[in-house]
Amino acid sequence: MPTKRKSTTLVKDGAAEGRKSIKRQASGEVGGSESGSGSGSGLDVDFAGEEKVVMVLENEITNKLPAVDKNKNARSLKQKREEEEEEECRFIGDPVSQEEASRRWPHRYLPKGKTKQTGESISVKSTEDTEEFTQARCHFVQAEVDGQIFNLEDDAYVKAEDGHDNFICKIVEMFEAVDGSTNFTAQWYYRAKDTVIGCCHNLVDDKRVFFSEIRDDNPLDCLVKKLGIVLLPLKAKLDTKERVRLKCDYYCDLMYLLPYSSFVGLSPDSTTTSSESDSTISSDADVA
Repeated sequence: MPTKRKSTTLVKDGAAEGRKSIKRQASGEVGGSESGSGSGSGLDVDFAGEEKVVMVLENEITNKLPAVDKNKNARSLKQKREEEEEEECRFIGDPVSQEEASRRWPHRYLPKGKTKQTGESISVKSTEDTEEFTQARCHFVQAEVDGQIFNLEDDAYVKAEDGHDNFICKIVEMFEAVDGSTNFTAQWYYRAKDTVIGCCHNLVDDKRVFFSEIRDDNPLDCLVKKLGIVLLPLKAKLDTKERVRLKCDYYCDLMYLLPYSSFVGLSPDSTTTSSESDSTISSDADVA
């Protein structure tokens, strides 16, 4: 028994000496010959040599890996996003002929030098003769946004800020600007709360909106949803209005003149975008 205890002590001493030898080798303080001072315990392993082998293997694996072009990947992702955006928002069909487009929207095709590009919102009627407009490359009559088809003269929701009701408009132009951007011109409807009625809007039917003469340009992808808005004569019968109300998203029987904070009756040409437009106000017979 005493002999075994002595042998165990010798092994422990040898292991300790072996660890010291390995530590000296790793720090470069001694040569490879000192690594054998383990009293034959078998614990004097050359770990420094194993570390070198591991480093060589890691270098070989790294050298075999293909080089990654981060700039190329970034360009590919950007191109993919642009293609997806184009698919979600695009014009459909052939553009309106240049002759017809210039006749219907002459302010978009002014000779060079007489205008400059601008994205500024304007009131068409009040500043048409003096305001500079975004110049167009071509016009369209149909577009697709997020899988929905919108046509010229359609009524639609237009995207608003988070927490706010979407805006309501009539689409009176669809065009590609000279800078390549896709746009539409909105002629706006106003809810009662957005007019001079203000805080008393709760006295007005939520489905009743007021057409205006205010127009401005917006990116095509701002369109949200097509709407059904019926234009009614101011003197339409109550039962007619009720039938219309049940079938449409909104109805309109008055024009709101924003500069004067006043209301007037709709005129037959209140929704026209050109002298050839056949838009008319719905009559009692239309909704009977």
